[in-house]
Amino acid sequence: MPPSPGVIRPPWSTAFPAHVVQIVSAIVGGSPFARSLTPLPTIRSSVSFPRLDPDDPAWLAELGQIPALNAEQSEYEVAVSKLAGTILISLESVDDTDFPLTQQIEQILADTFSAKLDRDFIGGSGVAPIPQGILGVAAEVTGDDWLDATVKAKAEIATAGGVASHVALSPAVIGELEGARDDIGHQLYPDAATVFGGLETVSAPAATVPVVYDSSRLWSSRSAWPGCARRAGSPSSG
Repeated sequence: MPPSPGVIRPPWSTAFPAHVVQIVSAIVGGSPFARSLTPLPTIRSSVSFPRLDPDDPAWLAELGQIPALNAEQSEYEVAVSKLAGTILISLESVDDTDFPLTQQIEQILADTFSAKLDRDFIGGSGVAPIPQGILGVAAEVTGDDWLDATVKAKAEIATAGGVASHVALSPAVIGELEGARDDIGHQLYPDAATVFGGLETVSAPAATVPVVYDSSRLWSSRSAWPGCARRAGSPSSG
């Protein structure tokens, strides 16, 4: 189901207790990048993602010794933190039955919290409790232009065992792509705002460079990126 403004695609709508779903919906609904991730609700203070050496499994003869898959075992640990703030509401606005208080609060959440959520999920410093943004950990891929770099990023993610699903582009890059023309004036990428390089486009102002990622392997608990994204370097031409 394609995303709609202010509406969260599953499993976001079922991943949180009923009494906070509306708040989460308002915030994540205005965060295109965060909305594309896979939610990972937890009651723990941190979450660990195990890593094993992919070359450890072995073909064995009858009665052969089964190898332990821990020779190069490690873990990617992420501390859970929260995005918080208070909003003052006057008694007059609460008592005013004509004033759309709920809608206005949802708009405030979307306008303020949503921008912060996407901005730090993409470019956060990683200094606790600020999330480590994906740009700080994604490997760089370069190409002759944005399309070439995107295709190479898809291939690298596939080689690593993932399936690239989204590309996060800044509005400026989307405009650049939509404005690109061939020699006879036809748009090269007329659908760049929705699809680019065979991937679903996510408009993200914080994406200072395009980011290709496998959304099924990006979890939103604080922010966890265990090897599932590639960022495009500046195109060498075009």
